[in-house]
Amino acid sequence: MYQHIIKRIFDILLSLICIIVSSPFLLLIAILVRFKLGTPIIFKQERPGFHNKIFTLYKFRTMSDERGEDGKLLPDSIRLTRFGQMLRSTSLDELPEFFNILFGHMSFVGPRPLLNQYIDVYNHRQMRRHEVRPGLTGLAQINGRNAISWEEKFEFDIQYVEKISFLLDIRIIANTFLKVVSRAGINAYESVTADAFRGTNRRRFSKYKHDKQLRILFISPDNRLELMETFLYAAGVMGTDVYLVGASRNEKDPALLKCHQRYEVPKVGENGYITKLLSICKKEKIEVLIPFNDQEIFLLSQRMDDFAAVGTRVLISKEEHVTFCSNKIWTAHFFRVSGVLSPQAVHYIQDYKEDYPCLLEVLDERDNIVDSFKIDNRKDLYYIAEKYNRILVRPFIEGTLYEIDVFCDYSGNPVYITPKVSEKARGQETSRFRVVNDEQIETEVKRIIQTFRPVGPLTIKMTKQKKTGRNYYIRVEPRFGDNATIAIKAGADAPAALYQMMLGMTIGYRPNAADHNTVFGQFEKSVCLNQAEQPIHEITSFTDLYEINPSIDTVIFDLDDTLYSERDYLRSGYHEVARKTKLRKIPQVFNKLCVALEKGKPPFETVLKEVGAYSEEMMELCEETVRFHKPNIELYDGVQELFFELHKQKRSVGIITDGDPLVQRAKVESLGLESMVDEIIYTDELAGDNGDVTEFRAPNDIPLLIMKKRFQTTCRNMAFVGDDKKLIRNQSMLG
Repeated sequence: MYQHIIKRIFDILLSLICIIVSSPFLLLIAILVRFKLGTPIIFKQERPGFHNKIFTLYKFRTMSDERGEDGKLLPDSIRLTRFGQMLRSTSLDELPEFFNILFGHMSFVGPRPLLNQYIDVYNHRQMRRHEVRPGLTGLAQINGRNAISWEEKFEFDIQYVEKISFLLDIRIIANTFLKVVSRAGINAYESVTADAFRGTNRRRFSKYKHDKQLRILFISPDNRLELMETFLYAAGVMGTDVYLVGASRNEKDPALLKCHQRYEVPKVGENGYITKLLSICKKEKIEVLIPFNDQEIFLLSQRMDDFAAVGTRVLISKEEHVTFCSNKIWTAHFFRVSGVLSPQAVHYIQDYKEDYPCLLEVLDERDNIVDSFKIDNRKDLYYIAEKYNRILVRPFIEGTLYEIDVFCDYSGNPVYITPKVSEKARGQETSRFRVVNDEQIETEVKRIIQTFRPVGPLTIKMTKQKKTGRNYYIRVEPRFGDNATIAIKAGADAPAALYQMMLGMTIGYRPNAADHNTVFGQFEKSVCLNQAEQPIHEITSFTDLYEINPSIDTVIFDLDDTLYSERDYLRSGYHEVARKTKLRKIPQVFNKLCVALEKGKPPFETVLKEVGAYSEEMMELCEETVRFHKPNIELYDGVQELFFELHKQKRSVGIITDGDPLVQRAKVESLGLESMVDEIIYTDELAGDNGDVTEFRAPNDIPLLIMKKRFQTTCRNMAFVGDDKKLIRNQSMLG
């Protein structure tokens, strides 16, 4: 109430009073600026505001337009005059922002509006500062202003977002007056302007660095392979150790391939089904169990206490809520009790008293819809209805179909509400959805959640009537919907929210988290159709990195043949073979292996056949000796100095490497790279124990996407250095 109505009224009244009272000062300062600094008098700059909407910020000008011989503006320290310093230190330069407040761009109290480019480098938590209108002053301004770090400022901003109230606003305004009078916290380290924000260093500030392994059991994931990938991706982004277990009556379910461990269980309802699941949870120390099948959800809702006894939380709603979800008439009644519209449904045609056309839905024994008919009159209704045993009849609502993905915390409070409007599929698309931010739907869904108090995922089906624009709610499913990955990919990251909940973190509601107006077409996977792509910069020579574009804040290196010689690694392995296997008895065996390598022949096969010692067992022994040996290798000249220089320039450095993690880790350890770089991704580990490692190797973009998220940067601010030209040429990622 205060945040959405009273606060705005307060802003309008107070801004009008301030403009009237301060008008003589505004006029006087304008004249002085014109006389001392010239025109324009007002400094205008675009800034992101409420929900990232761009507006024009007004301030009095404080700098001159002095330029050097090259025509470029001189540094701020030179252009900021004593008069400008006085305006800043007294905050008089910000008086024109009263007009921004009056126009609704800003509020008196809120996070300060920062530069547009900062949006690209905010992490998910920092982005929350845009959930309220930006302010003339805020918690950060009364707790240090420019004298504290960016991360500290953002934590104060988020604290304000979560605790906004009238009393807090009054306290901030009062403290701001005292700070202005004392001129406290104007600039850090006596600099003219605070250093630009370039993103939070994840290693220093990440809240997800925990020793705890998050263990989740998925039941009957079937072909939801893409949803499983979002869980793996979220773990990679957060740097969180997860262990995914899958259980199904069919061990060949595609989604099970993404799990680290998988089990075969009896059919739902058969003897031993619950017992088997409980034993898996106990054995694997499962913390959260996620079912996908409606029949499983109904059964598990009755046995949640049994799973809680072994330390497992079933991520579904209470039994009574799951029960009414399975009955369409109860569901319609529940919607109306929640204060939203829902068409009246009946099971018997003689009970149908509504207008035509109507919709007749054919149901199976579990109330699942197997067919439906639009019927224009009562005669046709009787004719068609008598052909089926179980039916449901309700008014036909002509309009646009919506699917709303909801995710709630353990207490039933909403974290994400993501409406998606169904559009006509094109070409080879199987379906097509557009993500929309709709305040009316959001408000109505919050009413449903308030009554339902769901836990975890929820999918709501709705129709917006074409004639009236009213929303009619049809169905609710207490699970991840078939198209749930669209909301996740658009920004409503339910897997990441679940991981944060499992880590004991408090997460509040995140409005409009999914990118508005983003279109997804369903093919074999959902593919984003309208988000701009930006390439990663290609670097072909180490020397280029010493003159790299200042906008590049992250440099990612390939490992093999980029930082060291792969041939040196192989030669190191051949030394071990010549020293520890039966081949040591063969004269000059090391030289023979090296010669075969240089000629492009398979070394072990060539040499073993040459000396008459070839066998599958001997081949395997030689290969295993190389795999498990401690390599004697060195970095290329200049690599260590280059890393030092990049860190000196405050750039992040990462490594992405394909191949057997055991082998690649041994190389990294031998080269001493762990202490030289910020992040290392071993791509084969992303596949888990049973996945296909080739899906994550170059030229796949997932490892680079993970690096992008871990460093909280954008593609245009990244550079990739490697010998894989295919990756460099084909690589293009969502910025």
